Amino acid sequence: MADPGSIVFGARREPGLPPGGYEVEVAHAVLNTAPVAPGGRDAIDEKHTAVQRLAVRGERFALDAGEVAATYPPAGGRGPYDDTLPHALVRRVTLPWERSATLSLPGPPWLALLLFEAGEVGPPQSILVGDLQRGAFPRDRAAAAAEPSGLPADVASYADAFAHLPATGGKPHAFALEWGERMWDPCQAIDVPVEVFGAIAPTAADLGWLAHVRGGDAPAEDLAVVVGNRVPSPGSECTVHLVSLEGMAAFLPGGDLDAPAAIATADGTAARALRLVSLASWSFSAEDRPGTFAGRLGALDAQPPTLRLPPTQPGAGGDPAVEATVALGYTALAHATRTGDRTMSWYRGPLLPAPAAAGPPSAGPSAPLPSADAALRYDPETGMLDVSLSAAWQLGRTLALASSTFSASLYGFKRAAAHRTDGAVAAGHLAPRLMAETEPGAVAALDGAHAAAAALLAGPVAAQIAPIPPEDA
Repeated sequence: MADPGSIVFGARREPGLPPGGYEVEVAHAVLNTAPVAPGGRDAIDEKHTAVQRLAVRGERFALDAGEVAATYPPAGGRGPYDDTLPHALVRRVTLPWERSATLSLPGPPWLALLLFEAGEVGPPQSILVGDLQRGAFPRDRAAAAAEPSGLPADVASYADAFAHLPATGGKPHAFALEWGERMWDPCQAIDVPVEVFGAIAPTAADLGWLAHVRGGDAPAEDLAVVVGNRVPSPGSECTVHLVSLEGMAAFLPGGDLDAPAAIATADGTAARALRLVSLASWSFSAEDRPGTFAGRLGALDAQPPTLRLPPTQPGAGGDPAVEATVALGYTALAHATRTGDRTMSWYRGPLLPAPAAAGPPSAGPSAPLPSADAALRYDPETGMLDVSLSAAWQLGRTLALASSTFSASLYGFKRAAAHRTDGAVAAGHLAPRLMAETEPGAVAALDGAHAAAAALLAGPVAAQIAPIPPEDA
């Protein structure tokens, strides 16, 4: 169990019993080693055996609802995902290792995430399990006769991949159903062009790196994570499929350069496409991002570069002063003043419609502005305010106060300044009085308690107070 609040990653989690059929044999032997008489009734030498057959089921052609806990990028998402490998979280932590791309356990995971961009693969097809192999099969439970498979002759699938795997114990691998599976079970499949599959599919060695375990505070929170091996192109529409690569090792890229494998049917005919079971799928948009602030601005449509106002009269031009102001990048906006009045004011952001002319900075107040209103500028000819600098001042203050470091430093500064001010004021009032009351004649005139307190405080307090300089003559 992980420490509270921590996450532990593991390479893999093997199932206790992989899916398949099993036999449990129990033998019980009874032997009397000391019979009273040889061959008598008490001479017992018996052995009783019981065999129990059982099957461990595991997902193969479809996943239970809710088995995929989460996906990223999210389904239907739009964002700058061009640097993101898609990944899916699977609730049953052993699922990726319950089967293998080589049909041998332990082996490389059988689950993989394949990312397709627009036009690379068609939508998922609703088929039957029997359409993954070439033999005729009954298409439903009540079918009186078998019907041909829907697998095209030039499309390879699992039965073809199994046939290309090395034989085990002299026996070739054959595509067969497990306990509880039926040829008429429905599933989703995609036919991937062999050129596309060879370009994007992971190698068998890569599969081991593309799945891992993420552990939480308790075993019940452990999840399996399946990661894709391809990032989307900027500006592309993408679909991700969680596919079964069970027994597909012979069709995966390999070699020193991860060259695409020759994908062929069981009889050696070159295949046009490869049919894969799609256990889950989702789509998202990888938006093209310029990447920088300057890049985003450069991608804007800058024609026309400024706001255009309609003419005041049909066939006549607009007000020259207004047109000139708008040409400088200003916009007239509704403005509610601090006193409650409502007016229209000019505003221009930091973006200029043309390169700024080089020159000295504009003159401005040397002291800090006490408020945003101090940065307002008034044009007496038009009677309008320019709130550009005022808005910039307010934005700067808001951004500064949003920083916890700046806010804490500002609070500490103001608190220390207030304490210094209070101390200076107190010292200015107390020092003359204490100094006067501690003169020898003044002390004698005080009563006993007052005199004792003044004498006790005069020395230490006066030593901490700077002498007051004489006033200028």
